[in-house]
Amino acid sequence: MELFLKKFGKYSFSILLIYSIIGPVCELIIEKNLKNNQFQIQEDWHIKHKVKHDFLFIGNSRTFVQVDVKLLNSKLKDNSYCLSQDGRESKVLFYKLKKYLELNNQPRHVFLQFDPFFLNNRTQGTFYGKQNYLGYLYKNNLGINSIFRNEIGFEQLDVYLPLKRYFSTEGGVQVLIKHLTNQRSADYETFQFGSAPRKRQWRSTESNWLNPEYKAVNMQFNFIDSILNLCRNKKIEVTLVYPPQSWRSYKRLDSETNDELRKFAEKRKIVYWNFNSEKYDNVNYFYNHMHLNSIGSDLYTRDLVDSILINQF
Repeated sequence: MELFLKKFGKYSFSILLIYSIIGPVCELIIEKNLKNNQFQIQEDWHIKHKVKHDFLFIGNSRTFVQVDVKLLNSKLKDNSYCLSQDGRESKVLFYKLKKYLELNNQPRHVFLQFDPFFLNNRTQGTFYGKQNYLGYLYKNNLGINSIFRNEIGFEQLDVYLPLKRYFSTEGGVQVLIKHLTNQRSADYETFQFGSAPRKRQWRSTESNWLNPEYKAVNMQFNFIDSILNLCRNKKIEVTLVYPPQSWRSYKRLDSETNDELRKFAEKRKIVYWNFNSEKYDNVNYFYNHMHLNSIGSDLYTRDLVDSILINQF
């Protein structure tokens, strides 16, 4: 028995020693990779940027894959950045903007995504699984864990030990390998400035181009108001932006939804740009009805540049 306890003690000590060395080293590698690969899981909650961004584009994937900031910066004198979170709604982006403004110089102007999908009142579950957030949950000093737990619906997230979150979550080991090897998706056009237009072409298996599905959305405006109040208190100008979707899917929206969006902007005296038009009735611009590909992104971004220049922002 004594011999067994000695062997067990040596074995446990060796495992603990290896973990205490390898765990923190792996975390450092992951943190370095994330800083150079922001769009792996959009970990810019933590980033203190080296430069001030005059224009901040806020939204979900309909912002970061459709606004080509590299093109914007080449056409404008001002620095721009996409502050976004894949698959999330205005509630999450309010907290993300709040954290961004604590860490960085405030922008001069915010262009805030304003469409039914960003205003969706999703009360149960998450659009994406926990694995999309594993890369930065250990930085609990920023209060991110409580945001995701209380505001988004994840269960308790105790992730203080190095690498614990990867081994205690389904799919976490695969995510760990992805972060350690700094894997990137091959169909992104660029990873610069928070922007990542996709090279994808239309995927016919996803949905019918000629007859898009229509899903009613329960909109809520309270977190849009929270973002507007946050910007107003800091004297940041805001423009509400409805990004293009396929013209066929846009025409299927009920008139009450469009009226509600327009009336909200008018009541709060906020400039509202709706970029949907027959110009976007072209399958070559999209990879699904809600997302432009890099060809469509180029077209849309040039429309944004023209609008910004005309309004002299």
